[in-house]
Amino acid sequence: MSPFLRKVKTASGATAVQIVEKQRGARRIVEHLGSAHSEAELAALMQAGRDKLAANQPELDFDTGAGGRPRAGAAVVEGKVSRLLVDVLRGSWRWLGFDVVADEAFFQLVLARLVEPTSKLDSIRVVTKLGIQAAHRNTFNNALRRCGQLDYRALVQQACFEHVWAGRGGDVALLLYEVTKAWKKYGVRPWKADTFKFSTDPELEAKVIDAVGLYLAPPENAVVLCVDEKSQIQALNRTQKVLPMQPDHNEQRSHDYVRHGTTTLFAALEIATGKVTGLCKQRHRHQEFLGFLRHVAPAYPEQELHLVMDNYAAHKRVEVRDWLAANPRVRVHFTPTSGSWLNLVEVWFGIIDRQAIRRGTFASVRELIGKIRGFINGWNTRKHPFIWTKTPDEILAKIGHKRKLTSPPSH
Repeated sequence: MSPFLRKVKTASGATAVQIVEKQRGARRIVEHLGSAHSEAELAALMQAGRDKLAANQPELDFDTGAGGRPRAGAAVVEGKVSRLLVDVLRGSWRWLGFDVVADEAFFQLVLARLVEPTSKLDSIRVVTKLGIQAAHRNTFNNALRRCGQLDYRALVQQACFEHVWAGRGGDVALLLYEVTKAWKKYGVRPWKADTFKFSTDPELEAKVIDAVGLYLAPPENAVVLCVDEKSQIQALNRTQKVLPMQPDHNEQRSHDYVRHGTTTLFAALEIATGKVTGLCKQRHRHQEFLGFLRHVAPAYPEQELHLVMDNYAAHKRVEVRDWLAANPRVRVHFTPTSGSWLNLVEVWFGIIDRQAIRRGTFASVRELIGKIRGFINGWNTRKHPFIWTKTPDEILAKIGHKRKLTSPPSH
């Protein structure tokens, strides 16, 4: 609410004059102008207050331009009722040709939104504050219903076109509304940009069929595990204490941080149940990966294991191949090159990153590892499987369609 003058009786019998503003129902003193002991002093203080409130803007000029456009002469605002503002906006409404929508309730809804972004119900308060008789709530509801039935949007669109066409002497006019309407109709979103990368794997089709086939029809009496590692997880601690979330106040943290080291999380997701087996290692080499395999295999001693994983170099080292040859019940299914999105454990990595790592503060790597272990233990108590729905044919068809729409690289 705009600042206003207030007179207050003091204990000494004088009259204090203050500039006050009202925010969320509470009054706040902006400036104390002084105390008057006589009518003359009071009049002088009140005039000084009015001069302060109207400083550098004694008049409001609502000139909307020349050439037949509505113009309201400069006027001194002497009250809180905004008749002048309403008259200028109504005149502009007619000048643009929007009065083709002969609906006073609809105009009042638009007027309320122009003056103060608000809800439909709160429009009554805004319109009343402007000094005009607001329509009833039910009338507003009926106006919105007529807006759809009589297609007010098309009427306003045509009025905009005719107004611009006349103003430009018959030149072709392109309206912003028409552009956004076309974007919506054809699903075009120029404000967004996604990333992509085509796999160059010569065995793309075979590997997609192999991996997705395990998800849709896993072998009987066997366990399918999606295996991968989330490397270089940083133990970051903010330089200042995080301010917790409060009503009307988001959580806040300092932009700078102290880095205490990193860890690598090796994880295996059981697709039938969603259970996760995890192990944190200091480094990300074939030695650590082989140690993780030796950790996972004993958890399923009597069952055949099918491991879905990417073709990272550490997964194909001689030592790893020798171990797999010595354990024939463990079979590996590689995802295509640049196709790690086929590995379901990546979905779980996204969950732990959002819920436990990204917004965490860690004073040491040990604290970070403890947080990861705690999250895995909690996850396994409430675990659930991730259901794969796309068939290999659908995936390959989409890849083929995307290739047709994309120009070949110049290099």
